[in-house]
Amino acid sequence: MPASREVQSLLDRLSAADRAWQIEKARTWWWRACPWLLVAALAGVAADAFFQLGSAARLACDLAGLAALAALVLLRHHIGRVRRNPPERTARHLEQRDPALGSRLINALQLADTARDPALPPLTRDLSSAAVGRYDAELAGIDLPALAPTGEPLRHRRRALFALAGFIVLVIAFFPVTRMVLPRFLAPWSDHPPYAFTRLELAEPGETGAEVVYGGKLPVTVTWSGHEPRELFLTAHPPGRPDAAVTLPMIRHGASFTQDVADIRTDLVLLAHDKRRLARSRERQVRVILTPRFDKAFLKITPPAYTGLKSRETPFAFKSTSALAGSELAFRIVSNRPLHHAAVGILRDTPLAPGAEASPVENPEPEIENSPTLTLAADGNTAAGSLVLDGDMRLRFRLYDIDGIPSDAQPEVIFNVTHDLPPQVRVVAPDRDGYVSIAYRLIAKFEAADDYGVRSLRIHRGLNGVFSSPLATRYDDIRREAAENFPIDFATLGVRPGDRVSFFAEAIDTAPDPHLATSRTVTLTVISEEDYNDILREQTDIRDLADKYQALVNEFKDLRQEQLALAAAMEQLREKAAGMDPAARAAAFDELAARQNALNQRLEQLAARMEKFVRDKPLYDFEHELQEELDRQAAAIRESTRLNRTALDALSSASSESGDAAAASAPDAATFEKMQTEALAQAERLGAGSEKMEQQVRRPLADLARLHDLVKDIGLFERAHAAQAELAELARAYEKRGPLSREDQLALKNIAAKQQAVAEVLDLLPDRLRRHADAASEKFPKASGSARALADAIEQNRLSTLGQTSTSRMLAGDGEGSALLSRRLEEEMAALMGQCNACGGDAADALDQYLRPTFGSGRTARASFEQMRKSRKLTMPGGAFAGLGNAQAQGDGSGGGYSIAADNTLPPVLGNEPAATGDAARESPYSGDGNHPAPPGAGASPALPTGDASIMKNLNPTDRQSDAIPSESTVEEYRELVEEYFRAITTTPEPASAP
Repeated sequence: MPASREVQSLLDRLSAADRAWQIEKARTWWWRACPWLLVAALAGVAADAFFQLGSAARLACDLAGLAALAALVLLRHHIGRVRRNPPERTARHLEQRDPALGSRLINALQLADTARDPALPPLTRDLSSAAVGRYDAELAGIDLPALAPTGEPLRHRRRALFALAGFIVLVIAFFPVTRMVLPRFLAPWSDHPPYAFTRLELAEPGETGAEVVYGGKLPVTVTWSGHEPRELFLTAHPPGRPDAAVTLPMIRHGASFTQDVADIRTDLVLLAHDKRRLARSRERQVRVILTPRFDKAFLKITPPAYTGLKSRETPFAFKSTSALAGSELAFRIVSNRPLHHAAVGILRDTPLAPGAEASPVENPEPEIENSPTLTLAADGNTAAGSLVLDGDMRLRFRLYDIDGIPSDAQPEVIFNVTHDLPPQVRVVAPDRDGYVSIAYRLIAKFEAADDYGVRSLRIHRGLNGVFSSPLATRYDDIRREAAENFPIDFATLGVRPGDRVSFFAEAIDTAPDPHLATSRTVTLTVISEEDYNDILREQTDIRDLADKYQALVNEFKDLRQEQLALAAAMEQLREKAAGMDPAARAAAFDELAARQNALNQRLEQLAARMEKFVRDKPLYDFEHELQEELDRQAAAIRESTRLNRTALDALSSASSESGDAAAASAPDAATFEKMQTEALAQAERLGAGSEKMEQQVRRPLADLARLHDLVKDIGLFERAHAAQAELAELARAYEKRGPLSREDQLALKNIAAKQQAVAEVLDLLPDRLRRHADAASEKFPKASGSARALADAIEQNRLSTLGQTSTSRMLAGDGEGSALLSRRLEEEMAALMGQCNACGGDAADALDQYLRPTFGSGRTARASFEQMRKSRKLTMPGGAFAGLGNAQAQGDGSGGGYSIAADNTLPPVLGNEPAATGDAARESPYSGDGNHPAPPGAGASPALPTGDASIMKNLNPTDRQSDAIPSESTVEEYRELVEEYFRAITTTPEPASAP
């Protein structure tokens, strides 16, 4: 009868405990057997060491050991995994392990038998099952499988480990024996000599055996270790025929025994042994070579003379080789036998695959036998000859000894002809078409390269498609790389804005049949300096200008620090002068004077750069006032270096005598002190100049950078309004009642992305205006107040919300509602344009009021303000808005299209405006006064602008895409927009009433 759930649960727990008990028994039995296995292994080793068992006996021992091990593994598995104990026995074992169990397990088993007895009444069986369940519940907290193990395997495992340790100790202690015996059991049929007190080794030939020419002799050397043998013997027999063995006595030669085996005509097996054959060496194989073979081969490739390459002989492994057409191939082959000649078969069809290795060929094909043959003359064991490589060919080599016996090996190799490739030539700078300022002095760079040499480089120049005679440079030496620079001064060439200057290069190599290569043509369109400045003004701002001037200030400060360091070195030398000999003092003085002169020269170079730092037509007109300050500082630097040089010359003349008077007039401590005084005086003058530059150049630019941020914000609103006006016109085309077609919905979706971008700008612009107004409020309070008022008006009119609502209606496919909302947003923004213009006027007035006291004149204020307004460089909290910062709707009245401003994929614009270099950014314009922290993105500076065709006069724009503002929302925001759009186009929208 099936057991109840309570009974089965108890039986399962007892079964698990029994399995744990049996596994422990199996482990116990295994650990008890391990020492006996080790004893058996030791017995086998000892038997072989004493009795030198034969191969069959060793194999029998190995099989017996493996059989015993397999039997032990199977027996362990049977005990641990197959054998089971009756539940009563397991219960008694557990009750003995834990006296707290009492007899509950036995009682539970008896009740389980009662519950399964079908002869008893059902009530009795149910009561018994319930009692078993109570027992099972009482025993639930006891882990019976964990209680079953007794821990006995641990004791036997320790004994087994002790036995293993003893085994290892014996193996190590008798290592000379075990290292000889163990390999004999691991490989019973291999060549392993038995253990003996005298160990013999065939030193020559080695483990790989030896090859002997037919009829030759082989010297054999045997070394020994252990007990010194009195005599040794060498036995040789053909392989597999020990009955034909010949035994020779060996001759003692120092610590070894030698013997020559002469007139070898067949393969042999060599074995060294003592007289009783108790000590034996390993066998060595001797192979007889009956035919000539390729011992060594060398290949010498001599390239054609025009390449200028030297020939070189290298080992030849008969692998596929490539060489230039016309090269001479010289072969030198060394054989083991005296040669009569070597034959080289030449086949020009069906070559081997490139990279194929040499392969012996027993029966050559008829086409090889009948092909032209090159004979290599022999001299002793060497054959040599040469041929000229004039095409792809397959060569097969074969040797013939003086008896006419050919070699068995016939290696084949393919020689591929390489040809002189055409040269490569390119225009390095500028590397692509672009625009160039008429005031820029361009240095065009050209490079050419050829695998074997460039003969000449020709530079072609053209103006508006008309090319003049090329400028040719010829190279008489072997030159694999050539570079030429070609300066172009557009101002002196008489070109005008709109002209196109083109140039390309041609390279000719040194081949007998020359190759010519032509570079791509680079065309530069000349633009006026005004157009060039407009490009820079759009892509940069005053903060970038400040970085350029900051680099100059930093260089000035660095030179002053070097002057202070030089003064400190002079002071140290002054303190040591008393203990120095006159010659050392004179040398130290000359070194310091040279360092001071070098520093003065660098200061004068800095002054020269200051005098020409601002271009005649700068980015901003107020830079003329900055140039005046730079001129004053340059004059001060020149005067300072003049004073220092005069004093230094006076000190040098005092110590310039020669002869014996030189020692008396060597510089003393007072001289070094005067030199230090002059150095400190110059450092003080330079410090005053750098501080003045800080006040007159750096800080004004920092203030103007803050004002420029406000100007750019005003321009951002103006461009957003222009973009919204265009969007309103575009949305008017879909202002119709009822559902829109699928095409109309797709068009509205495209407009929605642009509308979303306008909404994002209107959302971020108020915070941007306030932040920049706070930064500029100290110097420009009126302009800052106007900016805050504009920010308040944008928020009060909820322009961002209106833009978001218009975007949602466009995504919903509501043509009428989206058109009305788009026009309403444009009207609201138009109403604020007056306030925006007033804000711009306040900024212009603020600039005028700032420039007058700062630079002593405000004559450039109005022009500078208009130049500042052209900047399109925007830095927003999430990144620059490409649609507003770099794209402008430009209509010239004739092109009828729009143009996207420059990015990294559009042509570069070359000009004379220097960029900030070095560590110019280490002192940002926003870190000067400590009162205005740098706004987000203040340190960002774009790469040099690459131009915009739309602002260049008489040039047609190349991109007719609208400049409506593309959105730069995050991916998640656009995913929501796209999902909303697709929900809209799969449902029929209801007409929306005008708000």
